[in-house]
Amino acid sequence: MSLATAAVLAGGTTLAAYLNAKFHVSKDVNSLWGIKKGEREYARAVNNGRGNTWFIFTETVKKYPNMVCMWSREGIYTYKEVQDRACQYANFFLSKGVKKGDLVAFYLQNRPEFIIAWLGLWSIGCGPAAINYNLTGDALVHCLKISGAKLVLVDDDAGCRERIDGSRDILAGELGMDLLDMDSAFQSTLSTYSTSFPPKDLAMGMKGEFPSMLLYTSGTTGMPKGCAFTMSRLYTTTFLRRASVGGKDGPDGDRWYSCMPLYHGTAAISLVVCLISGVSIAIGKKFSVSNFWRDIRDSDSTTF
Repeated sequence: MSLATAAVLAGGTTLAAYLNAKFHVSKDVNSLWGIKKGEREYARAVNNGRGNTWFIFTETVKKYPNMVCMWSREGIYTYKEVQDRACQYANFFLSKGVKKGDLVAFYLQNRPEFIIAWLGLWSIGCGPAAINYNLTGDALVHCLKISGAKLVLVDDDAGCRERIDGSRDILAGELGMDLLDMDSAFQSTLSTYSTSFPPKDLAMGMKGEFPSMLLYTSGTTGMPKGCAFTMSRLYTTTFLRRASVGGKDGPDGDRWYSCMPLYHGTAAISLVVCLISGVSIAIGKKFSVSNFWRDIRDSDSTTF
């Protein structure tokens, strides 16, 4: 090879490296690849009636049944334990009259039950409406009303119960909502339900436009508006995360930590796509300067 040719090649390589560093070309290519792969995988799943991320989760449970799935100060759960609890939620929801295509409202702080109940809803072809647990009065009533939910899971936190009680007459009386406090009595009752899978046909055939979760705008320019994070979008996002962010799944893999409120799409979606694809997660109750790094250390988290 002549010196001139070598110089051209070296210069071209250097220029390519510079442009990639400046404009993140390789990251964009990986993201586009992830989107296309997600679209192909989703199309294949839909053709089999399995365009529901519940099925991604159950396949992951088969791979890593005894691996830690979720860490929190309230407890640590393996993938099999999360699946069993999700099925108990599913069978409980069915006993309460929840039907395929319904939404169940979550007025919950950060806790494992938020994620587990969410998975349980997918297993019966349903989804959650994630309500900001700081809302009170008209804004609270508005968000619950537009969700169409008839069942509301209420955190056992005293402040949450007090805010719900302030509108209980309207919610339970006028709107006919069933408000369930997730206290110790509720947890004991839930534990009596079967860990068997609900009827498979409930999870099958989920429409792509169905909300995997109903999120809300902040309401700074009026009442909050409901925004569906659709099942098709969530399904493809699972593959996009792998391509654009990376992270290793499995027992020796990464663990993602978040203390952002789960009613925010950023926290909820980023954690759930990790969990269903085999990357364990850690949930902080809320952000605390004094507890943040302690949570990271105690949970063995590698990413936040």
